[in-house]
Amino acid sequence: EASFNFQLVSVMVCLAGSMCSACANVIYEWVLKHNSHHSFWEQMIVGNSQAVCVGIVILLWREGWSTGITLLTPENLFTGFTGIAAMAVVLQATSGIIAAGLLRYVDNIADLFAHAGAMFMTAVVSYLFFELEPSVVFCTGMS
Repeated sequence: EASFNFQLVSVMVCLAGSMCSACANVIYEWVLKHNSHHSFWEQMIVGNSQAVCVGIVILLWREGWSTGITLLTPENLFTGFTGIAAMAVVLQATSGIIAAGLLRYVDNIADLFAHAGAMFMTAVVSYLFFELEPSVVFCTGMS
């Protein structure tokens, strides 16, 4: 009974997260396309600046003011970063810019299909070259 309840709550949380993500994508597309008096780059700078500010507030809230301020110093901010971590940051930033550019000129649904296709191709390549053994949970998440 407890396991079933946990699974039910997990499914409900995943569905709620998916609904929130879908609504956020639709609102984001609407904002991008209906605020055309600002350039694409201005919109990206404003949107990402807000995300950075929210991240800093969350860091300060979770770690406390004094600890959070010391974590934001340059010598602590990039502690543990390797070349692979820097490459991941660059790839994610590039992916974000490309996705935003896609949303500027195509429909949100086409962008979602492109992301789904990319996830599927990544799974196929991982299966062929990296010996990925997809589980039922993995396949359910991909569907």
